[in-house]
Amino acid sequence: MTRPQEHTLVIVADDMTGAADCAVAFSKQNAQVTLVARLSQVKPDVDVVALDFNTRPLTEAQAIERMQEGAHHFEHFKWLYKKIDSTLRGNWAAETASLVAQKGLALVAPAFPELGRSVVGGKVFVNGKPLSETETWQAEHTDKPADITEQLNTQGLQVMHIPLALVRGDRELLRNQIESAARSGTGAVVFDSESQQDLHAIASVTLSLTIPAFWAGSSGLAKHLAPLMYRAQTTTATNTSELLQQHADRSFVVIIGSLSSVSSTQADVLFKTGEVERITLPSQVLREREAHPDWHQWQQRVRECVANQRDLILKIGRDDLYDPHEGTYFSHSIALLVKPVIHHIGTLLLTGGETARAVLVANDIDRMHLISELDAGITLARATAPAAPLIITKAGAFGIPTTLIEIRQLLNASRAALVE
Repeated sequence: MTRPQEHTLVIVADDMTGAADCAVAFSKQNAQVTLVARLSQVKPDVDVVALDFNTRPLTEAQAIERMQEGAHHFEHFKWLYKKIDSTLRGNWAAETASLVAQKGLALVAPAFPELGRSVVGGKVFVNGKPLSETETWQAEHTDKPADITEQLNTQGLQVMHIPLALVRGDRELLRNQIESAARSGTGAVVFDSESQQDLHAIASVTLSLTIPAFWAGSSGLAKHLAPLMYRAQTTTATNTSELLQQHADRSFVVIIGSLSSVSSTQADVLFKTGEVERITLPSQVLREREAHPDWHQWQQRVRECVANQRDLILKIGRDDLYDPHEGTYFSHSIALLVKPVIHHIGTLLLTGGETARAVLVANDIDRMHLISELDAGITLARATAPAAPLIITKAGAFGIPTTLIEIRQLLNASRAALVE
């Protein structure tokens, strides 16, 4: 590891899966990466610290207050990366603006070509469709403009837009224009980008800036910054197969907390193999928790599966009273439900940022070493807490229908190797 303050990066994300997905790019460069859920754990004692600030479910004012409370924790890092969602979910503009006074120019690039997210004319497109026309945006963000510059302007920032022609042009010219804009009062620069080549150009130019600045981007840009920041790393990478073998004699438990239909389909496909148990938890049980007469019965079912080393899927059942706003509360309910058996689970897969955070924090797993990426956006981490399971996190909409099957096959290969 390189010396603190000379080569350290802090990643600030608004949810757990986003922090992990962004940070894993640096793990691939053999940088030492720690994923944390509490500000008290933010220390520049490794190459990269990825912090889940847990501001996604907050109001804008609450998010700004939390960012300001934690700002002094970032002072000892050379670089800061504000991870934002590629479809502009959450309070990303307010959080980014709150960092400008301390960290300098905001370099805004939310494009993620691998997932079909591009930025043209300062606007996000999803698979070629304007973000404002997507179902998700129309359902959740009718009170905000689907325009990067407009959102930043609303936060009081003067914004400079960098079109594709400049991104793809002379890099020295681009760097000079950015630095000149910053010196004249510009608070944020918004980059257009459609391809990996565009993101690589942005990474190269911005890393060479001589002015105070920080990045505000999706995991897409992070993947291009990582090899430029840590290309000299020679640390021996942790062997993923060996790590999985160490936990192979215990259950694989999947908790589906995300409302995404993608995760639900993945769970159904895995269950249809006939090789795993599935427990669908009634909404009313999760609402009432221990006050419900059947709470301990459901908890016992989970306990029996884990005690008998059976692989298990836990899902939230939805009744007629179900409200999507109950998501956070239900995530905490599941966390309480699995708490008695958490140290008897070998590998725990968590879908959805709220679910991941709730389960981990409730079980005092607030600091993890990020090991590898099992698939795009699906990360494997080793907790520092003793006897804790391996942790796999996955954003709800990531992956294909067979993703969970493929992960379990990987675990089964480790189990077979253990028997041999």
